Amino acid sequence: MFKKYDYLVYILRAEPFTEAHRLTIEKALSLSDRVIALIGSSFAPRDLRNPFTWQERALMIRGSFPTDKLFIEPIRDYPYNDDIWTSEIQNAVYNITSEVENPSVILV
Repeated sequence: MFKKYDYLVYILRAEPFTEAHRLTIEKALSLSDRVIALIGSSFAPRDLRNPFTWQERALMIRGSFPTDKLFIEPIRDYPYNDDIWTSEIQNAVYNITSEVENPSVILV
């Protein structure tokens, strides 16, 4: 089946991972060959707003999608510095997509 994109990037916190997150990733996998899930707030200390580590959230996601077409990476927060945050996103995507020549990448 022909997929519209090589990679689709989904940025989420998943605190916790919900049915809406699952449906979004499912749709992304139907549109692209591979999905990159970037988990935000990955290195924030555990508290009421961030009850799960990024590894625990990755396990929740992976439990719903046991496929090698889904890449899960942590992303650090940079409050009030969108340039650094954007650069971190770009670096994470590049590290995953660099093996494909001229990949088509879309962010949802």
